[in-house]
Amino acid sequence: IDLTNVSFDSNAQMTFDGTDDWINVGQVDTLLGNTSVSVEFIADMSTALDSNDRKVFHYSKAGTSNGVFQVRKGNNNSLLMYQYNSAGTWYTLNLTDAITAPDTFNHFVFTHSGNEVKAYKNGEYVTNGIFAAGLDWADADEMYIGYRGTSEYWKGDIPMIKVYSRALAASEVKSNFNAIKGRFNI
Repeated sequence: IDLTNVSFDSNAQMTFDGTDDWINVGQVDTLLGNTSVSVEFIADMSTALDSNDRKVFHYSKAGTSNGVFQVRKGNNNSLLMYQYNSAGTWYTLNLTDAITAPDTFNHFVFTHSGNEVKAYKNGEYVTNGIFAAGLDWADADEMYIGYRGTSEYWKGDIPMIKVYSRALAASEVKSNFNAIKGRFNI
């Protein structure tokens, strides 16, 4: 994991300034080919919420602007999106009103199993989507945190992120949230 391009605050938490902070995790071989994954993270946006597209997480595909899967804040200030690309088509699950206040931490989990994606916020199930295709690992390249590989830098903090090679159960999501919510005053 390359941490040379990310900043840390006085509590040693990763903080992203929205202009040039990011992490390159590299290729994660334990994920390749899985039909199920989960992304769990704690994040906030800085006091200067904006309408820019910003990435929490992006697993890139070599030689293309597509990605295996990603989580991003869209151009709506409160919108968080889980997206994945299969055979050149993007599939999106929107989590509306996800980011409701600046400098406020929230716990998010997106589980992906086959062609179904579920979203959780602060330990509670919010929504799901069933799509026409599953994950496509062709040309899987590198995993980035806080960045897309060329732009779309996160603006705020991502003090915790975990990527699982399976879909977490709702009970696991709730348990994980309960274990860390006090640390972030959620």
